[in-house]
Amino acid sequence: MSNLSQKSVLLQPNAFTDSVKTIDSMHKRLFLGMILAMSLIFSACQREARQLVGEYSYKLSGDVIIMSSNGSESHHFLHRVGQMNVLRDKSSKMGFVVTMNEMNGGCYTFPAELSGDTLMLPPHTFTTTFLTSDGLDITIFNPDDNPTMVYTVRATGGGRINGDVLILKESWNGQQVGNPTVTFRAPEMTILAEKN
Repeated sequence: MSNLSQKSVLLQPNAFTDSVKTIDSMHKRLFLGMILAMSLIFSACQREARQLVGEYSYKLSGDVIIMSSNGSESHHFLHRVGQMNVLRDKSSKMGFVVTMNEMNGGCYTFPAELSGDTLMLPPHTFTTTFLTSDGLDITIFNPDDNPTMVYTVRATGGGRINGDVLILKESWNGQQVGNPTVTFRAPEMTILAEKN
C-alpha cells in the first residue's frame, strides 16, 4: 500500500471514538442541566426564605375545650392579636425562629423549618393566659372567681406562605398552672399573620 493510502486510512473517523465523544458531550449537557436546575431550586428556596423573614401582625382564633372533674365545656376562642417576628437562625437545623408577642400577654419563641412555601412547626411548649375577654367562660373551672387562668400549652402544626400573608394551623393541649386537674385541648387554632 502506498504512503498516501495509509494516511487516508489513518485519517478516517473511528466510530468508537465518535460515540465516546457524543456520550461525553451528553454527560456535559446533562451535568450543566442539573447544575442549572439545582441553581433554580436553590434560588426559589432563598426567595421563599427572604419572603418569610419579617415582622407580622397576627390574629389567633379557634375552639377550646376546657375539662375538669366538674365536666367539660367548649368555647370559641375570640380573636387574640399580637406581633409575630420570623428570623433566620443559621445556627439551628430548622433554619428559622418565630417569636409570638401577644398583646397584653406573654411572649414565646419556637423553631420553624421552611420547605418550599410550607412552614413546619415542631412540637413546642409555652405559657399563656386565658381571659374571660377571650370568650371563655372560665369561672366555672376557677373556684377563686379569678378572671384569668394561666396554662402551659403544648403545640404543633404548620402553615403556608401566600405573598405577605402567613396562615398557620396549630393543635394545642395543656393544663392549668397550679391545678393539673383542669386541662384543655384545641384541635385547630388558626393564626392569620400579615406582614407589616
